[in-house]
Amino acid sequence: MSNTTQSLSRPALSAFAFPDDPKFDVSEIKGNAADKTKRILGNVQEIFRNHSSASDSDGATFTERMHRSMEVIEISVNPADAEPKKMEGKVIIELTVHPGTRTPT
Repeated sequence: MSNTTQSLSRPALSAFAFPDDPKFDVSEIKGNAADKTKRILGNVQEIFRNHSSASDSDGATFTERMHRSMEVIEISVNPADAEPKKMEGKVIIELTVHPGTRTPT
């Protein structure tokens, strides 16, 4: 009988999870992060494109409506307050809530 173990590790986050779209305009995103970082993290709709949820009566899912209402307004990388030798990232997302926005039932 063989005594082997199989490593089950989670795949690393990659360009598959966070696509870098060179056409995505980052000119309105504030912050000191590199443009490539802004293209990857700033494109909320692309990140969540394949996320599924129950459809509403208009055919759009709750999450699709939420993602369309999200806008990344800042991406910054700065020394951490608690540990200045470490860096921390900050992403600020604005979410516009419209009348009729509700959680799925």
